[in-house]
Amino acid sequence: MSEMMLAPGQFVELKGNLWQFVRKTNDGLFELYNRALNKHEPFHKAQLSAWWESKELLILPMSEKPAKESVLRNRRIPFKHYSSEQQRKMKIREHYVKQFHVDFVAGKVTKDRNSVAGWLKGITPPSEAKSPKEWLSRYQVPRAYDDWISGGQCIEALAHGNAFGTHKSSLEPVRDIIEQAIEQFHVPFAELEMVDLLKLIAGGINAAKTAGEIPTHHGDGTEINYVPCPQTVYNWIDRLNNWEKRRIRDGIEEANREHAPRGRKPKVALPFEEWQGDHALLPVETMIRLRDKNGNVVDVGMGAVWFTGFIDVASQYVYPAVLGTDGPSTARSLEAFRKAMCPKTDYFDSAGLKDQFDPTTARERSAIPWTSRSSPRARLRSTSTKAASRPDSSASWISRRNAAS
Repeated sequence: MSEMMLAPGQFVELKGNLWQFVRKTNDGLFELYNRALNKHEPFHKAQLSAWWESKELLILPMSEKPAKESVLRNRRIPFKHYSSEQQRKMKIREHYVKQFHVDFVAGKVTKDRNSVAGWLKGITPPSEAKSPKEWLSRYQVPRAYDDWISGGQCIEALAHGNAFGTHKSSLEPVRDIIEQAIEQFHVPFAELEMVDLLKLIAGGINAAKTAGEIPTHHGDGTEINYVPCPQTVYNWIDRLNNWEKRRIRDGIEEANREHAPRGRKPKVALPFEEWQGDHALLPVETMIRLRDKNGNVVDVGMGAVWFTGFIDVASQYVYPAVLGTDGPSTARSLEAFRKAMCPKTDYFDSAGLKDQFDPTTARERSAIPWTSRSSPRARLRSTSTKAASRPDSSASWISRRNAAS
């Protein structure tokens, strides 16, 4: 495979997985990025050529997407800012990956676990390791090597945080001390340097050790180091959301006021508590008559009409609405609102509708359940019976109307 066959940012399909070519290292390795696995990995030119010839590697057309940078999050922290214990562990990993890099480029070893196991037998253990338990295994060496290559072959890429471990934090006994220092000093005073914040945390940890509040030694007698590295403190700071930061600075009331949900209303439970008006364009063909400039009447077809009405939010009852061929207007909205507020007996009669429910005649916030109220005809009969006991002309009008219906 020639160098011209791959350009930075170009995608390839390797054994069914999508990779992106990032760069070619000074040692002649091709660094590819796997988006599915979210990792960078170096390959030999001869290995890629063999896959290409066997059609296991398919080179895709050029892409406008830039090459994916390293995803390792600990590269921003200089090596000198890590604790002495973390620096020691990083040097152990560096001891293995540098020797592996020399033999990997020379073709003496591959990233196959059996090949790595045989290679480890001839490697001198690092002097920084206190026991064989700290030696890297055949599984850890390839992962550390990939991180080291994608991190620009710098030791900061070998920080433990790049492994995204799920083990229980050894800083759990001093968690309250770290959180208190962050909330008391870092959040109110953002200009405070990380070095000064670490000194404050170390002072609180030493005070807790002196007071006997936290254990000071392991089971084997070695002293426990609780001082976190800067990256760990950064991770704890990132856990604070904007509401918590505002609460620490100005109190709960200010935090609630600034981050309160916008535009929310209490849920409507009873009828007549809230009405909503809206306009809608109905796909109903209609015909209107207009006069042209000569005064002649012309029939014009319309493909839709505008609907303007009001809906009771609780009962979902649609009140009599207004239809029109022109767009939504204030006049039509007021007309729809007037019809919704006024009794609709005459409206129902003119439309030939019987036994229709008129919500304007119902008692507001009635104790009777909404679904079990009496029908309009029954309420009208009750009204006519009460009115008949009075010498009023309206009683005879209601009786005649009931008889006619």
